[in-house]
Order: sequence, then structure tokens, then C-alpha cells
Amino acid sequence: MTADDAMQSDALIQGQCYVRNQFLTVLYDSSASHFFISLNVAHELGLDFSELNFDLIVHTPASQNTLTSLVYLQVPLAIRNRTFIHDLICLPLCGLEAILGLDWLFKYHVFLDCFERTVVIPSDSLHTKPFLSHTLYLNSIRVTLAGSDCDGYVLLEASSNDSELSLEQIQVVKEFLDVFPDDIPEFPPQREIEFSIKLVPGTGPISIALCRMSPLKLAKLKK
Repeated sequence: MTADDAMQSDALIQGQCYVRNQFLTVLYDSSASHFFISLNVAHELGLDFSELNFDLIVHTPASQNTLTSLVYLQVPLAIRNRTFIHDLICLPLCGLEAILGLDWLFKYHVFLDCFERTVVIPSDSLHTKPFLSHTLYLNSIRVTLAGSDCDGYVLLEASSNDSELSLEQIQVVKEFLDVFPDDIPEFPPQREIEFSIKLVPGTGPISIALCRMSPLKLAKLKK
């Protein structure tokens, strides 16, 4: 699923949050471990970023791994007249402004009603003041990259650049450019095909003569 498909899909849970006098369209994703924000949106909001003391590798099913070390600390945001203060990890998201991940959902006891596609946030009585996140929630598996520790996360979609990959940049495909047209409008219909292996004319059964061995050598092998 692409980012545009995600924004238009009725099967996903979306909403809005209010950050620095601007409404952002957010995707509630329990498979994302953190609160991610688009790099372009963060620049428009004028957020001050900080450098993490480690690198984050974001694994996506639609593109290559994306490396980031930028985070916006203690950013106030409003959802349904509730104020939250949270750390936002910066990513070059394609078509998505923000993704609310598991760390925010877990900390504020937010319930995702998948059947109704709604978000249930506990009443104000459960929280007398905004929760301050003084640390990043590193709840993923730690891996090693180039001799140093880093953390991996799962996200719906991200892109390390603004342009799509060309056929020349895709492995295997670039070796057979003559069979891949520039534009594929649709998949071919299902149909039966005839398949056969044609032999060289005059080819006959191949037989290999048995290798006969002298009784003396055969006796040595049996030993």
C-alpha cells in the first residue's frame, strides 16, 4: 500500500492533531513503534531538532531501510482538546504527515477500535497534567551495524529520497530492460499457455556404457 492509498483508505484509522497552530493528518499505526513526523512538515512547523546518540534504522515493506538520527524533543500537540507532550522522530515520509505509533498509544492507554475505525482516548480525569516523555522508548530488537549498536523499527512506508527508482536501479530488472516496458497499464489476463521443450533435431536416447572393472580391483573395493 502506498502513502496515497493509506490517506484515502477507509480500512485505516486516521485523525488530526494540532501542532504549532497547524492541523496535521495522522495515521494511527500500532505496528509502528514510535511517533514519526515528516521531515518536510517539521521544517514547515519550524521545530528544533536534536541529534540522537545512536542511529535508528526504520524497516519498511515498500522501500529500503531508512537511517535517521533526528528527533524533536518535548513537542506539545493537541488531540481532541487534550494536550500531550511527546518526542517526534523525523523521517522522509512520502505523502504522510505523521504516524502515531505504539509508544504514544501505550503511554496514554489509547484504544484503537478497528471495527468502528475510531480512537478512544481516556477521559481527562485519568491524567491531571500532560505526561512528559524524558526518554525515547527503545522497545525494539537491538542489532549491530558496522560495529556499532543501532535500533530497528517497523513503519508503514518511508522513502530515503523524493524520486522513485528507475528500472536501471532495480537489481535483476536492469539486466533485462528489453522485456520491461516503460509503462505497464495493467496485468495481463489469466490464460492458458502451451509450454514445451524442443530438442535439437536428430537427438536420440542418451545411454552410457557400464564401467567394467577387473575382479582384482573389485575385490580391493569390497575390502
